[in-house]
Amino acid sequence: MCHRLVQEVIRDNFQSEEYVLSFVDVVRLLCHAFSILRSKDELLTSMVGKNHDRASLQATNPSLFHNWYKMCLHAHEVQKLILGFLKSSHVLDQRIVTAEAARLVYECALHLNVNNKAAEAKVTVDFAYKIIRLGNSSLTKDDFKTLFPHDIPLPELVRRVISYACIAPGDDANSFSSVQKNEKIESTRNLREQGNEFFKKGDFQKAVETYSSGIILTDNTSSFDPILLSNRASAFIRLEMFEDGLRDAEVYISLCPNCCKGYARKALALLGLKRHWNAYCAAALAYYYDKNIFTKFEPFKNFFLPLKYRIYICSASIPSHLRRILHCNPCFDNEIDIPGKIIILEPADYLFQTQVHICDSILIGIKDKESKRNALLHFQGGSNFLSLSRRIFAENVSFYFDSGCMETNDNSCANFENCYFTGNGEQCDQAFLSLGDTTFAACYFENCKRNALRISGKSFFKKSVFSAYSECGVQVTANGVLETMDSKVHGNKG
Repeated sequence: MCHRLVQEVIRDNFQSEEYVLSFVDVVRLLCHAFSILRSKDELLTSMVGKNHDRASLQATNPSLFHNWYKMCLHAHEVQKLILGFLKSSHVLDQRIVTAEAARLVYECALHLNVNNKAAEAKVTVDFAYKIIRLGNSSLTKDDFKTLFPHDIPLPELVRRVISYACIAPGDDANSFSSVQKNEKIESTRNLREQGNEFFKKGDFQKAVETYSSGIILTDNTSSFDPILLSNRASAFIRLEMFEDGLRDAEVYISLCPNCCKGYARKALALLGLKRHWNAYCAAALAYYYDKNIFTKFEPFKNFFLPLKYRIYICSASIPSHLRRILHCNPCFDNEIDIPGKIIILEPADYLFQTQVHICDSILIGIKDKESKRNALLHFQGGSNFLSLSRRIFAENVSFYFDSGCMETNDNSCANFENCYFTGNGEQCDQAFLSLGDTTFAACYFENCKRNALRISGKSFFKKSVFSAYSECGVQVTANGVLETMDSKVHGNKG
């Protein structure tokens, strides 16, 4: 319908009321068509940072904006009509120079930019602003932002994502023949090698753009090369864009969980964000998956070498090894903020029948992919308990108490991520007694016979859950402080 109306208007110049009215109909119809299409504005807003200087690449449907792309061809015809009218008419008809017409011209500018015609796009967007100036529209600054929401030219990474998402249905990567698939693989390999060359030369921005091109080319296809994510993470880190580097590293880890590269990049990104103990945890995992990481990966020599002799790996075949490690004195160094011990726990049940004290240490559980089982520290019998002092960090570890509990000292700063706590003792008042500063992120307190947690210090919960099976989820004493975010807490909190 749009196409036929546009053709009708093109047949003659704007010399009669009939044609002006036809033009108005075309503009309104096209604007309505654009409004019901999948909005690229939403994608652009989510991709472009505050300074419009970089993009966070997102997986997109290769045909997501194909209809928008086709509709822009009609918008270009409308732009020609407006130009012709302004050149030939001696009287300016305000029905021609409206905000709706300006928006269609703006769509033309975006279309030109996506097609890598930045100079033409800039001229076109200037014309869109001119239409507003010629008309009677009284627009505020916010109105302009709504009408023309994005600066042109677009950032290069954004332009490429939209261009990628304009492919006609049936021509996407998933339907390519084996020959086309091989061509894509070869193109991706070439882009990765080009990015590597830029990286070696120190042009990290060009490296990011080149790796991104390879990612876009095969994203959501069987030809996708995860190494591009690892390489781009390294380039982001060298540009001190640590959040972007961390995101790429974590996606790479999700795809290649047993490869040291993702953990190594994650460690460097976290170090750049000054999340030091999280960085040490990631560095230890890199070492777990490649014992030569400190010698073959230069950044580890510079930033993490002191960790090498503090990392202990507890084998599932020798669970008693953990008890010997815990009895070793930690390496303290007052000049640098690093843990005395980093203990990596392979999936197993580690049994204790005596009291245990852990000081200035990191505990990391390795989860078995098939069974989903992780490391369990099981305190059996008696009145045993686990006491923690100074700095403590634990990730992916389960704690189970037949009686007694875990206790953090008043001088401690403890951080637990994705940990499970169970207190099965009838005589114990709580499974966990927090006297110091304690943070729980994505933690679970399950099936505690009495109280799950008693807070006498300061505790912060993020995305954590306290089971309703506990007699009392959380008790906060008069001196205690409880802060929660996205957590579910059951029981007495006062």
